[in-house]
Amino acid sequence: MFRIKLILIGVGGFLAFMGFQEFKVSKGTKPEPANIELAAIEADTADMSNAHIKLGVHHPAFFELIYYGEENTDKVTYVYYPVLSESHPFVVAIDQLYQKYPDGDIPAEEVPEIGDFSVLVKSDKYSNTAELPENFDTAESIQGLIVNKITKLKKEEIDLLRKSFPNFDPEKVLLLEEGRKPAGAGKKFGLMGGGSLLSLIGLGWLVAGFTRR
Repeated sequence: MFRIKLILIGVGGFLAFMGFQEFKVSKGTKPEPANIELAAIEADTADMSNAHIKLGVHHPAFFELIYYGEENTDKVTYVYYPVLSESHPFVVAIDQLYQKYPDGDIPAEEVPEIGDFSVLVKSDKYSNTAELPENFDTAESIQGLIVNKITKLKKEEIDLLRKSFPNFDPEKVLLLEEGRKPAGAGKKFGLMGGGSLLSLIGLGWLVAGFTRR
């Protein structure tokens, strides 16, 4: 019985915490995503007042992808990868190299470093390592929520990113969680209220048990 009381308190606290996280990340957002050009984010001229955004044409750098998954299995929980605009110096340099080498046979020593980037995408659409892309692609759009307020990169993730990007600063890069949308008021306050109520019930039950002793 004592364990059940603790479970009620723990589950209630977790639900209330999740509700508060949704409240923080959704504050000031709108149901419809703001159409933002990645180049404007890179130039620090984009209006980011709405954290729910949709980027236009961009280039996912899958070849610099890192992932988190279950140890000793091929299961993938989520991935992170940088995205670059059409005007990013790396993309411009690659386009010039393809003009120089139209057959696509570009010498490795001429391929530049990506350098700095402004947006790191977090995605859970890959379920195992066999599905992970490794190329440099072009995508028409991507929609998601900027989650820097509630999501922090793990130390090992930062270390992995700094192997490819020595100057990587997690405080200066936007984390875009693909496909995520702002939570509605019902979900946010339902989680916070319901979780708090559940914890209070468990706590009251626990205190009452001690009082009877």
